[in-house]
Amino acid sequence: MSGDSDSDDCDMPSLVSNGASSSGGQGVMDDEEDLGEEMYVDGLSPALDLFSTKKFKTAEDCLDHCKEVHGLDLAVLKKRLSMDTFSYIRFVNYVRSESPSPGFVMSLSSAAKWGDLKFMKPVIADDPLLMFNFEEELDPQDEDDENGFEIDISRELNDEIANPRNF
Repeated sequence: MSGDSDSDDCDMPSLVSNGASSSGGQGVMDDEEDLGEEMYVDGLSPALDLFSTKKFKTAEDCLDHCKEVHGLDLAVLKKRLSMDTFSYIRFVNYVRSESPSPGFVMSLSSAAKWGDLKFMKPVIADDPLLMFNFEEELDPQDEDDENGFEIDISRELNDEIANPRNF
């Protein structure tokens, strides 16, 4: 029996060795998951900008553009209006169907404009913005935004000049 026990001891290092190599295999799995995610993203429709006809490869790219170019800061809106995923879905569909200016949207103090359940129906089929993980991806990191009530009046005026039909 002691011979069997010695053979078991000999097997143990190989199990530990295999375990170590499987953790190296975990990196391969991560690469495969990344590749799968890339293939998924490539299979999605392009994300259409909320305020123009510009298209983006991902919802994240589109929302970054909305923040940088249009001044639409969803993290601020999320905090100020206590938005959840359903409110975000209604918001996207509201903007797509009603075409408000970004300045108008950022000036709102409540989510009443998109509170109607009719805004749960997608305006664009398979809209990547509706698949965006709103609650996890948008965590307001900056506390320097005066509790989410900072409004850029000049941007709102520019929007009003550019889109007078919305006012």
